[in-house]
Amino acid sequence: MGCSQLVEMSPSEYERVRADPRRFLLAHGHAVPQAERIVERHRNYIVVEKVEDGAAVAEDTDPRT
Repeated sequence: MGCSQLVEMSPSEYERVRADPRRFLLAHGHAVPQAERIVERHRNYIVVEKVEDGAAVAEDTDPRT
């Protein structure tokens, strides 16, 4: 909350990650280990996957479905 750090990526990078409703892009240092695990590391961002209850909520509220 309150972070305004910009993360650069191409639209295709974003779409590739968000194709899985449990995966999200974050700035480095913003992962919450209790709620997500880091699945990819890139120069400008990380990809996290929600776990446990957070995974279910992410799937249930995915606007792409």
